Amino acid sequence: METIQTLKNEIDILKQSIENLRSNEGAAISQMEATSAYQKTQTRFNAVFYSSLLGNKIISPDLCILEVNPALVSL
Repeated sequence: METIQTLKNEIDILKQSIENLRSNEGAAISQMEATSAYQKTQTRFNAVFYSSLLGNKIISPDLCILEVNPALVSL
């Protein structure tokens, strides 16, 4: 009888481990999706920023110019 209870406890522990792995897998997939979305956003931003005919700049909170696009350089 004690052996059966021990096995049931081990099964419960294994079930919990499986659920934890599934949960971690979901979190990893969510992280990969977020990274992919971020990369796509960065690609779109760079395309607009660098190919724009309007002069653009990126400035820091303390008003230092960090980056300018080619249109602003040509001005």
